[in-house]
Amino acid sequence: MNWKNDNLPLVEFHTGKNVTVFTQKMAFTGVSIMGSTGSGKSSTSFRKFLNAYLKAGYGGILLTTKVTDTKEYRSICHEAGRTKDVRIISVGGKEKFDFLDYEFSQGDNSEATTDTIVDLLKSVIEAGQGNQGNSQSDPFWSETMLVMLSNAVDLCRLAYEKVSIRLLSDIILSLPRNKVNNSTDDEETAYQAAHRIVRTRVFEKINKWESFLAKEHVEALKLVGLYEERLFEVVPEARTFQAIDQFATETLGNLAEKTRSIVDMKISGFLFRLLREPFYSMFCNGSTLTPDMCSDGAIIIIDLPIKKYEKVGRDIQLLVKLIFQRYAERRDLTDNNRPLFIACDEAQSFIIPKDLQFQLTARSSRIACLYSSQSILNYYNFVEGRNPEYIIKAWLANLGCKVWHLNTCLESNKWASEIIGDDYFLEHTYNNTLAEKVSQSSGASYKLRQIVLPSDFTKLKNGSAENAFEVEAYIHIQGKPIYGDDNHLMVTFRQTPLKPYNEK
Repeated sequence: MNWKNDNLPLVEFHTGKNVTVFTQKMAFTGVSIMGSTGSGKSSTSFRKFLNAYLKAGYGGILLTTKVTDTKEYRSICHEAGRTKDVRIISVGGKEKFDFLDYEFSQGDNSEATTDTIVDLLKSVIEAGQGNQGNSQSDPFWSETMLVMLSNAVDLCRLAYEKVSIRLLSDIILSLPRNKVNNSTDDEETAYQAAHRIVRTRVFEKINKWESFLAKEHVEALKLVGLYEERLFEVVPEARTFQAIDQFATETLGNLAEKTRSIVDMKISGFLFRLLREPFYSMFCNGSTLTPDMCSDGAIIIIDLPIKKYEKVGRDIQLLVKLIFQRYAERRDLTDNNRPLFIACDEAQSFIIPKDLQFQLTARSSRIACLYSSQSILNYYNFVEGRNPEYIIKAWLANLGCKVWHLNTCLESNKWASEIIGDDYFLEHTYNNTLAEKVSQSSGASYKLRQIVLPSDFTKLKNGSAENAFEVEAYIHIQGKPIYGDDNHLMVTFRQTPLKPYNEK
């Protein structure tokens, strides 16, 4: 497959004798599909685009919402001749992915590694809050959680040279609750154990450094206030350990108990869900697959449908999606330029503010994003933040191809109509006047109006027998004139049965 050819045709849309070609270049700008429940979007346009990506040899991930999604995805993969490339992470299955171990292995055990892991965890924790509680104090809670996670991850990696959900949970739950640790328990807590290990290592390095210096030199550095500066240059872990110590003894001690409890609950609640079986064994205990395999053609299905596993199913799939996106952005395209994809029906469950940042550069990363949902309001309802509509509209603006099926959502239809745009139409007028004499007049003038009215989307065919299994949709492709100056066309899809895949 010539993946270097961005003009590689993937999908053809036939309208009469005319053919519009959807190319690989367009796929990399992303596809948004919208339509009411029962509009036929999943059985036609979503299936058609996904089938095209699979036939072109793309590797990628498929996210699940409904309990039937995995079965349907497997059938589409079979239809495209890609059955052998399918890998499924499911309860009771053999596949597993230790996401934290994988992320840690991508770094160098530095503070940058901490930042990467904290950003990942924080993004998913905040996504779990949805758009609830959008008060002006949100940044405070977010920053407090960021600092707590950062110090816990730093302590964990410095002590054990690894980061795991179990270690993080134990350390966070045992962090001091006041400035002075008044615990009378003889047993050492997880925080105390990690703190002791790091302290011992840091002071060993400090003593070794000082042993190479004359005692007078050390005293002179302290006298002129340069001791710490020189120390941190030679033993950078000392700076990190000092920050951890200050956080545990001062910052935490000054936090109101209510604030501490709320932040603790947000973090520990998220970690607790991952510590339970079967999820711990699937995502925290070794790996049989990684996102890197997608560059060799693997198709990874995360079989944890939200309708069945609810919050933990969403959390885990968001984690995998974010890690996959990071991999797609950092991979070396000179070594392997196989296109990748992310596809999900009911996409509103999997979109977070970070998707906007990712979509801005998805084209250069050669990744095709395929998202399907009922309406723009669905996205508003799920994404977190005080102004979800701006985040979603900015994100959708960066998806180059939009497909609109039958829809009764006025907001979605107005948005679609405005994107398609206005044009001048010849409007005829007729006047009849009855007085002493009958007079008639007529005229015509061009008037500017919407090309496709919002109400037009409510009249599109949605398949099934009463519509002869025909499904209609409007397609808009940025920057591509279709039949002249327009960037849109109305197409008719033919609904065909999806043959079930029966594993032998």
